[in-house]
Amino acid sequence: MNVMLPRVEWARALERVSAAVPSRSTLSALRCIAVEASEGVVRSRASSLSLHMRAQTKPIRVDREGGIALPENILRPLVQSLNGDTITLDVDPDRLVATLTCLGKEYRIHGLPATDIPQMPVPSGDDVLSFQVGCAALERAIGDATAFAARDETMPTICSAYFDATSNERVDVVGTNRHRISVTGMDTEVTVTGETRSAILPRDHAEKIARVLPGGDVLATVAITRKLLGVTIPDLEVASALTEGEYPGYAAFVGRVRASVVARVKVNRRDLLEAVERLLILSDKENITLRKVSLRADAGDSGLTVSRSVPEVGNAEEVVPAEADERVAVSCSGVYLKDALVGLTCDDLELQFARMADGMPPVVLIEAGSRFISIAPMEDSEE
Repeated sequence: MNVMLPRVEWARALERVSAAVPSRSTLSALRCIAVEASEGVVRSRASSLSLHMRAQTKPIRVDREGGIALPENILRPLVQSLNGDTITLDVDPDRLVATLTCLGKEYRIHGLPATDIPQMPVPSGDDVLSFQVGCAALERAIGDATAFAARDETMPTICSAYFDATSNERVDVVGTNRHRISVTGMDTEVTVTGETRSAILPRDHAEKIARVLPGGDVLATVAITRKLLGVTIPDLEVASALTEGEYPGYAAFVGRVRASVVARVKVNRRDLLEAVERLLILSDKENITLRKVSLRADAGDSGLTVSRSVPEVGNAEEVVPAEADERVAVSCSGVYLKDALVGLTCDDLELQFARMADGMPPVVLIEAGSRFISIAPMEDSEE
């Protein structure tokens, strides 16, 4: 193989596919990026066996086709650190040595056969769910879900971003840890050729996919089968294995919460967020996971009281300008509430409080645009 590549574009391709390289692996091939030239295109690809990425770079010229797999921890930083506009890559197929030339400087790297890197799987067959959506919307929906998903990998079905085609015109992306839930809807035309309507995408894979999306109005094509989720955008393909199992029945819960609202409080999102952030400073360093805050308002009040008390540390209280239609008092995780407020972009919002059963403290509910957020209440003894 002998090709000349635009350095910046190739560096970007290598940066993207490096997300699929596992941080730890006993297989040397999985620590490499395969670089292949064929049909006038240079493709860089990597795989962890369960996550695959392949990026295309348009070369300046291709004098000889071929391929090689080179260590990611050498190739990527080297290409990024060079200063020239172009890089020439020449591969000796017999010795499996790649020579990179840039501004008269030469670097020789020993590699492996490109065929040692697992090939890119493609979602296909007679049971495929597919849709198109803007990359910015997809990145936001995945980020919303993974922020609320479980972190405990012993619960793989909820340590995930869950894709659910609720109709032929909408796909929900869901994240939950059983104490809070986020549902972000994406309006799109859904094509279904079989029975597949959903996918449990592992959280770490979802986060990596969101990270390599270009944002903006670039359209992404998402294809889902029973075992695979693929995302295709110009110059990049991603495929991830899915988690097997059954996701919790979130849709029925969402319906019950909406039907059980007993109070509403209108408040400025930024004002509430800043108050919560200040209260969270008051913490016992040995127990900072949930950090309970209390919310209180009376009908007709012009303020929402937000307070926090930590034994042997101190207590604090702030009143945020707000309008309440009914009396409400509830405690919830300040960390979860902060995460919810940070993830929203609206100026003003309506906090809703849903009483799921008599004698039970209400659930905190926020609906803004296409997003539904619910946070479970905390008992006084919880922290």
